[in-house]
Amino acid sequence: MNHIFKFSNAVWHKSARSGESGCVEVATLDRVVAVRDSKDREGPVLVFRPHEWEAFLAGVRDGEFDLPEAAAESGSSDKIHESTPSF
Repeated sequence: MNHIFKFSNAVWHKSARSGESGCVEVATLDRVVAVRDSKDREGPVLVFRPHEWEAFLAGVRDGEFDLPEAAAESGSSDKIHESTPSF
């Protein structure tokens, strides 16, 4: 994507399940999905086309990104909460 996006008017959403330790925030803008770190709101933003975001969410639902059981048992995994923006 060779676009410059202005996020000053974006409405960012964070999961109600996220704690004070931080999470990611998601916004839709100009037919893209933007993702940023809630602890670094002035930091970098990842931008995805709708079909890329849907593919990512499908992978999350299918367990494609699940950690191996040893890592999950040690408590080192963070839960992923999904949010599907509407276009």
